[in-house]
Amino acid sequence: MASSGATGAAPASPAALLQQAQQAVSAPLDNFSLDEIHRLTQLRERVAHLRDLAGQKADAGTLETRILQAQIAAFGPIPAIARSEPAAVTARRQALDHVLSARIGPVLAARETAAAASTLVRELDARLRRMRHHRLFSYNDSPLDPRVWVSAVTSISQRASEAGQIYAAAWHGPNAKAVRRQAIEAAVLIVLGTVIGAWLLRMLIALIDRRIAASPSPPKRLLYNLLRDVVGAVLLTVAILATWVAVALILESVMPQAVWVELTRTLIISSLVAMIAGWLGPSILLSPFPELRIVRLDDADAHRGRTIILLLGIVVALETLFSLLEERAWTGSAFANLVSATIVLGGGWLLLQLTALFRRRHRPDGSAANADGAAVPAQVDTLDFVGPINRVIRVVVFISVAAALLGFVMLARSVLVSTIVSLAVIAIAVYLQSSIRLVLTLLAQGPLNRYRGVIHLLPILSGLVLTLLTLPLLAVIWGYQSTEIVDALGALRTGISIGDVKFSAGDVLTFGIVFLVGYIATRWVQRILRASVLPQFALDIGARSALVTIAGYVGIVLAAIVAIATTGLDFSSLAFVFGALSVGLGFGLQSVVENFTSGVILLLERPVREGDSIEVGDHSGVVRKISVRSTRLETADRHYIIIPNSQLITGAVKNLSLGGEVGRISVPASVGYASDLDATRALLIEIAKAHKLVLRKPAPFVTLDGFGDSAIELNLFCFVADVTTGAGVQSDLRFTIAGRFKEQGIEIPFPQRDIRFRNDLAINSQGKD
Repeated sequence: MASSGATGAAPASPAALLQQAQQAVSAPLDNFSLDEIHRLTQLRERVAHLRDLAGQKADAGTLETRILQAQIAAFGPIPAIARSEPAAVTARRQALDHVLSARIGPVLAARETAAAASTLVRELDARLRRMRHHRLFSYNDSPLDPRVWVSAVTSISQRASEAGQIYAAAWHGPNAKAVRRQAIEAAVLIVLGTVIGAWLLRMLIALIDRRIAASPSPPKRLLYNLLRDVVGAVLLTVAILATWVAVALILESVMPQAVWVELTRTLIISSLVAMIAGWLGPSILLSPFPELRIVRLDDADAHRGRTIILLLGIVVALETLFSLLEERAWTGSAFANLVSATIVLGGGWLLLQLTALFRRRHRPDGSAANADGAAVPAQVDTLDFVGPINRVIRVVVFISVAAALLGFVMLARSVLVSTIVSLAVIAIAVYLQSSIRLVLTLLAQGPLNRYRGVIHLLPILSGLVLTLLTLPLLAVIWGYQSTEIVDALGALRTGISIGDVKFSAGDVLTFGIVFLVGYIATRWVQRILRASVLPQFALDIGARSALVTIAGYVGIVLAAIVAIATTGLDFSSLAFVFGALSVGLGFGLQSVVENFTSGVILLLERPVREGDSIEVGDHSGVVRKISVRSTRLETADRHYIIIPNSQLITGAVKNLSLGGEVGRISVPASVGYASDLDATRALLIEIAKAHKLVLRKPAPFVTLDGFGDSAIELNLFCFVADVTTGAGVQSDLRFTIAGRFKEQGIEIPFPQRDIRFRNDLAINSQGKD
């Protein structure tokens, strides 16, 4: 299991490597140089490799031991009484025990090695983190000190003089002819790579831009825009490679191979950073598609913003190149501090200029402030996230500039450059997401219109994937090492233990997929029951809805159980925790649980069904839906009332439809004492039978309810086929009764009083005042 690192030879054995790592983490922390950080980083990589190899060996050996243990267990337990087991079985059991003893030793050793290596990796990570933090927060001379400038000029002069002497020696030395030939080749490559490449790039971009402007079809314009980006990227990459191959030819004659290879690689990376910045600015500010412009500016501001973004890319490229020079100690400390302060001040000024442009952006309220503060109309349908980012950028610039001027130049440079790169990564992710959304929208409106429901969900998935890819990049930008992130992802893959339960990303993914499949299958079963199976039976709509709802609950519970069983998780050790949580949730969600239980009872006992006409308290109406927590009631005014299910179980409910759809209605009527009661009763029955919604059987009838002070109180009773139409029938009967009573001369009395005087005074009927 001995491993070799990227550079240098590894120790001869795992024990020697672990011993070396243990000595490294036990040594006093007094060396914070870049060389020491580089050495510990390589050591950490070798120990991590050893840990992975030991873990793989332990896993493979564990499988073999489990197979042997299963074979031994197949013979059953060892008999308590000697010689009660056949000799062949005993011999085979002993042979398997001997093999298991031989195999389990290396497995245990591999586990011990993996555990020790894992601990040492964590210790090395912690040590490297402290060393980087110490360098990051170390104090250097302030660039405001004039002595720093004098020392920097002296240092760079010496370096330039040394480089000039080296190249002059090579130019006039024994290999002068080869050096001069390489210089000529480098000059030709630079001309071909930069001049001709720039001319060809400008010509092709102009041609594609004319195609974009002339094309009326959005898909073609999008395709041309993609072609524009690809052509620009290819030509710029070729130009950069040609230029830096020329630089490599020049450096090869005056530097060792390892040095000029590393320097050339850094120069190429720096150039690619500048190239990405040159592409990003036009893409997010000047795209021919408004949907792809992350920040919408006027044309003049957009062109200026593109230039600023390009300059910010150049700042990051210079910082990348300067980091290599600083790491290899090719510059003095004074010159390094001065260049770091210059990078911070230049980058901070550019960021402030960019925020000033973004303040004049088109806002989501449909307005934009121009240079004079006047409102400029705009059409924007995106969230305004630029305002908060502007404020964060201004705070970062203030902190970085203050730290640089006070002498904490490493901290200032790290914060500022990390902010610039983070903004670029986020902008690229948002641009890609907007591009994917635009392409899918065009597809949904065009040839794939029939699948638009599914297509509109794809941007959510792409956004999730881009987010998962962006977060590790941001973590690396802000100081986390890639090895730490890889270890974290490995921990997600192998599993994270919570108590005695071990979760892994695979378990979570398996659970999600199985549950999703079960949920979709449940919905399909509900749809089949509702559309094909239940209509074949003589069930009312309420019973069918109840069966479909119960099938949904059962399907979701079964999907969850199958998903848990598929992952192989054992929650028995967490039973006590789940029990305590259930008690707490029971008290906190008492009303929710009560309503849920009441909903299940309603679906099973069905005292109230969908379509029933009920009265609950002060509310009355038709039941439209019984859900898990509440019941939806539609009133006669077409208003919906949400009633908790517990009120339908614990309270008094008048169900007008429980006995069937037929319902009885009553229409009170009062007549005078002088009226013919038999004729009046016959007239009322005639009126009821004449209405088309009144049933013939049971037949209408009239009752005499009492003798009032002014009238005889009658009550007409009749039956309707649908109780929900009762209110309308009652109104129709009242109108008809009022008209027929008037035709027949039947008096509908009103309250009257007879007044009598009990004194002997004569009352003059003609009266005086």
